[in-house]
Amino acid sequence: MPLCASSTTPEPSPAALNAAAAVIEIVERNQTTDDTPGGSVILPNEVRINGTPILIPDGECIRVHEMTFGERNDEPFLVTVTMFARRVTIAAEGDL
Repeated sequence: MPLCASSTTPEPSPAALNAAAAVIEIVERNQTTDDTPGGSVILPNEVRINGTPILIPDGECIRVHEMTFGERNDEPFLVTVTMFARRVTIAAEGDL
């Protein structure tokens, strides 16, 4: 069953007020691009979230959702990543 953010959440916590979007890097390690034919092609082999490499199951895809450019450049990017997790906690904050 999908877990979605509630739109009826009461006042945000102080930590939530300081929350920021994640930095997602999809990179080919140890490579740079150049101007030669094919030199700008990369084969990503690492995904990082906020600078930390994460493990992606073999055969899973990373999906960067549609990006629209125009007058509004403040739209967030949506990225879907299937990853391994060491621990997933779903709890009331006071119970942690």
